[in-house]
Amino acid sequence: MSIFMKRLPFVISVAYFLIAITWFIFTYQASLYGPVAEETDFPHLLNILLLIILSSLLLYFIARGRPAKVKYSEAQYHQLFEDNPQPMWIFKQQDLEILAVNTAAMEIYGYSREEFTGMNLKELIADEDVPQLEQALLQAPPLRTFKDKLVIRHKKKDGELFYTQISSRQITFNGVADRLVLALNIDVQHRAHLKIKDLNHKLKNIRKALSASSIVLRLNREGEVQFMNGKFISIFQIGEEDFYQPKIHEDIWNEFSPIRKARIVHTVQQGRIWQGEIKVANRAQKAFWIDTKIIPVKNDQQIIEEFFVIGYDISDKKKTEEALIQREQLFRSLIDSYSSYLVRIEPEGGYTYANPRFLQKFGFTMEELKATTFEQMVLPEDLAEYQKAARFCRENPEQIVVLEIPMPDKEGNINWSSWEFVGIAGKEGTTSVIQGLGRDISPQKRAELDLQKYTRRLDLVLDSIGEGFFNMDLNWKLLKVNKEFERLTGKKRNEVQGLYLLEVLPFMTDSPFYPYLEAALEEGVPMRFEEYSTQLNKWLEVNLFPYQDGLSGYFRDVSKKKKTELEVKQALLRFDTLTKATYDTIWEWDLLKQKVRWNDGLFRNFGYSTMEVQDTPEWRKSKIHPDDFDSVVNGIHNHIEQKKGAWTAEYRFQAADGSYRFVLDRGYVIYNENEMPVLMIGAIQDIHQEREYQEEIKKLSLVARKTQNSVIITDKDGYIEWVNESFSQLCGYTLEEVKGKRPGNFLQGPQTDPEAITRIRRLLEQKVEFSEEIINYSKDGTPYWVRMDISPVLDEDGKLIKFIAIETDITERKKFEQRLQQQNEQLKEIAWISSHEIRGPVASILGLISLYDHGFPEASFNKEILQHLLNVSQQLDKVIHRIVNKTFEVDELEDRKQDRQGE
Repeated sequence: MSIFMKRLPFVISVAYFLIAITWFIFTYQASLYGPVAEETDFPHLLNILLLIILSSLLLYFIARGRPAKVKYSEAQYHQLFEDNPQPMWIFKQQDLEILAVNTAAMEIYGYSREEFTGMNLKELIADEDVPQLEQALLQAPPLRTFKDKLVIRHKKKDGELFYTQISSRQITFNGVADRLVLALNIDVQHRAHLKIKDLNHKLKNIRKALSASSIVLRLNREGEVQFMNGKFISIFQIGEEDFYQPKIHEDIWNEFSPIRKARIVHTVQQGRIWQGEIKVANRAQKAFWIDTKIIPVKNDQQIIEEFFVIGYDISDKKKTEEALIQREQLFRSLIDSYSSYLVRIEPEGGYTYANPRFLQKFGFTMEELKATTFEQMVLPEDLAEYQKAARFCRENPEQIVVLEIPMPDKEGNINWSSWEFVGIAGKEGTTSVIQGLGRDISPQKRAELDLQKYTRRLDLVLDSIGEGFFNMDLNWKLLKVNKEFERLTGKKRNEVQGLYLLEVLPFMTDSPFYPYLEAALEEGVPMRFEEYSTQLNKWLEVNLFPYQDGLSGYFRDVSKKKKTELEVKQALLRFDTLTKATYDTIWEWDLLKQKVRWNDGLFRNFGYSTMEVQDTPEWRKSKIHPDDFDSVVNGIHNHIEQKKGAWTAEYRFQAADGSYRFVLDRGYVIYNENEMPVLMIGAIQDIHQEREYQEEIKKLSLVARKTQNSVIITDKDGYIEWVNESFSQLCGYTLEEVKGKRPGNFLQGPQTDPEAITRIRRLLEQKVEFSEEIINYSKDGTPYWVRMDISPVLDEDGKLIKFIAIETDITERKKFEQRLQQQNEQLKEIAWISSHEIRGPVASILGLISLYDHGFPEASFNKEILQHLLNVSQQLDKVIHRIVNKTFEVDELEDRKQDRQGE
């Protein structure tokens, strides 16, 4: 290939010369034989020939210099490819094999040139993006420019994925059509773009959600309204004329107490977000509960410029919560009532609890009842049915099974009971106890037996009763009618029995009677109603009694009674209202005569005498606390105007001694046939003690949370239910980590005294108060001493329900006691050395001095005595040094103690 390139300039110039000469000769010959032959001009021919030779030489030199330029250009392009800071490579279009890469590709992707060469392009692409690459290559034109870009994820050698922008075009590499690729790393920009796109999508959804269901209000720094959305306007009934009325929210949110307003204002003025549930009222005095968030907005200088108020209407949720509370109160009252039974039975059948009503009805004491089982009180013929129900409760916790069975009392008398049994799940999820809620249905059962007994007699006397009677099956076929039915309808019994009711009385299809009949059959409940029959021209009182196979009906002419309907309706409504109200202090307000009547509850509960009580609404209003007056009075009047049924309010009511007591007041409004309010009946319940009890609980909870001592509350079995923050600070465990565990299982360790553990267990079993000092271990394994004061909590029956433990950290006290003990031991050792080891040398010295002969100091005997004195003195010096060293050790202990106290 290189030899051909070297000879190519010569070949081109020779070819050019030959072609030019051939053309010259051809044209010259043509001119000689043309129509007008010119004479030969040899100088001109010589010039032309010379021109051909010179142009051939010039073409040779030009062609000779061209390969050098091409070679130089190729070197420049290769250098541009190799030194490009962005990854580049060349690959085959057929099988996507990589042929060449530049340095930047090797640095960024982590592969060597040898690893790159021969690698398939798909190996650099994320698996999920390979179809996108294949589609792009399939749709690419033969010459694709760098303007055609593809965003795709590439994969480095270590597996890291990053976004790249791919540009490519077709090139000729080694004589083959391949593709050159330039990959730009746009990972950061693209991920930011995706994040912004996702954020915009979320913001659109949030904006849509806010516009659909949220209450939005914008206020300036002075609290003036700058914007309110449609939800706010619709709820609070704001008109266009006061759309931007300053501080309009203050008129609407008049339910705020001054203290709460001040707290909210203080919070948001500090630049913090306030969130809470508030009760508000619109201009029609309709109350709403709003879950509210007030967000202060700051500028670049961190100065609050405005406030956003975002709220959600949670009135339905609050109503549901109140309904649940009422149901719970009703359930509790049902348990304690004298008309229902409540028993708890072990899975094996033994009693664990029975309420007083059950014990009274069946004549047992609790001790006697625990000595027997529920099965022993079931008659043999009903035992299998009860065992089936008990097995269902054991196998299906939290599911109710209903059972009606006769049970003998202690004297053998049979009592029919309707039971609802449910298995209560324990900690392991299995049934730990079966709870039964029952009621005495003996009167109903006896009535059913009597009904069966007298059915025959009833058939005989049906014709003698003064009411029309009919009996039909589920297909509305008449089975029996009486004489009064014949008289009131004008139809003979032998003509109607066996026919369908609508065939006998076709006018009923479009009459008010038909829906009642249909509902009674479908719902299976008795119905009583009065309707006017245009065909019979009578007011009929109808009683429908559905049963399993059909329905029986009684009807009679009550046209005369309609004259006194209003009085009867008021009496019935008053009775129904009294059953709905509480039975503490009953009041009745005659709205027409403006008279108020009270029952004895007013005198009994609030201490008033009959001479002090007036029958005017003003006297009652005067006993409402001034702070509660407007909300109570306005609430009643709005309630009456809006024609609602039940009214409820909590407020403070003044007793005879001048004190105010918290009460729960509930009333019910009665309207006449013209929907005019005529009477309101209600009941006042004293809840003062309950409110005080709640406040006391809050105070005790605050003390338990804020005390520096550790507080642990366990159930009767010793499993932790609650710990305070001081406990977590002392041992490092949080409430979530220890809840449901026994304290000893994770607090005790190698140095904990086994005898102390045994004493604690024994005293816990005895259910007595006690104190104990013991070593515990924190979460990081650090031992510490605590003093435990443990008290059992018993219920009204003396049964254990909880344990409360107060732990005090006495680690420093124990360390001080240990230091004192060490010092005492060392001081005892010093005293022993002083009293024993010094005594011997001193006695020896005294003895040797008494033997010394002062008359002959130079005598050899005296020299021996002096030598002994020297030896004894050296012994005494050693003892004194030991005493001094011990004294230094005591001083060092004291110094270390003082240093730790200083720290």
